[in-house]
Amino acid sequence: MLRKYKKLRKSGVYPDLAGYEAVLNAVQAQKVGASADKVILDMLASPPEGGLTLAHAKQALGACAAASRPQEALAVLTAMDAADMEGDLECFSLAMQACVFAPNKLPIEDLARQVMRKVKAAKTKVMLDGNYYGLLLQVLVRARKYKEAVACFEVLSLDNNFKPSDEHYYAAMKAATALKDQVLLNNWPRRVCYVTLILGDCV
Repeated sequence: MLRKYKKLRKSGVYPDLAGYEAVLNAVQAQKVGASADKVILDMLASPPEGGLTLAHAKQALGACAAASRPQEALAVLTAMDAADMEGDLECFSLAMQACVFAPNKLPIEDLARQVMRKVKAAKTKVMLDGNYYGLLLQVLVRARKYKEAVACFEVLSLDNNFKPSDEHYYAAMKAATALKDQVLLNNWPRRVCYVTLILGDCV
């Protein structure tokens, strides 16, 4: 499907709604984040019947998240802005998820901050949840922004509907250890004691 789409575009032809949706389904199923933004930009340049919808954008963002393609995710968010389409919490969470395991050669921290600026610029205030902060926490630890990471963990812990995973505890413990935050380390839940042994630096 993707090959057919590329051949079609090389010939200067845009697909119809069914064609766009078939390509987006393929992009999402095959986790081809590198092509996700291009499909959305094509839909913006030559809108199908009914136009570019939030569901289309979420499919593209889902592919970017699965493939760890933050630059493409940001391109999708920018295309949404151009279409005067408001993103919701799921959109921004998927964009942040794309940053978590992105290649080290990319400016991860800067890309995550661009996502955060998109959230702040939203016309309708987006109420962030524990899942979003959990993703941001992991990005901050990768960027060695340990103080911000600890604060992020404290914020996500306020969401009673969100249950932090072992990955979240590990990231937060790593940040606290780097800061030598004894108060935080001494009061940490028992379930992360194994992390203390892994890191080796905890007292």
